[in-house]
Amino acid sequence: AECGVSRTALDKYKPVDGKDFARKLLLGFYTENADDAAKANLRTRLQEQILRQASSLRRTHTKEASGAATQKDIERIAKLYRDSRGNLDQLARVCGASISLLRRRP
Repeated sequence: AECGVSRTALDKYKPVDGKDFARKLLLGFYTENADDAAKANLRTRLQEQILRQASSLRRTHTKEASGAATQKDIERIAKLYRDSRGNLDQLARVCGASISLLRRRP
């Protein structure tokens, strides 16, 4: 980039000799739009960084819940209910539930 010539433009319009280079330089063959060059440079750097970062990520397996209660869930909740002897205030405290909701739908 000694004369403001980008490597990309130089590769695209390879000069045959010094005279050809001077002619192409003066005709604007090697002049790039600064914004476009900056955007291209940014894209290249971002892509390199993303690839570098992606190689350090670990694959994970995500469990998806169906929302349905399992038999074990039902047994645990039934035990809570039995242990509290159906006392909604106590159940609300133990479960962190809203007492008003429990009273509406015991």
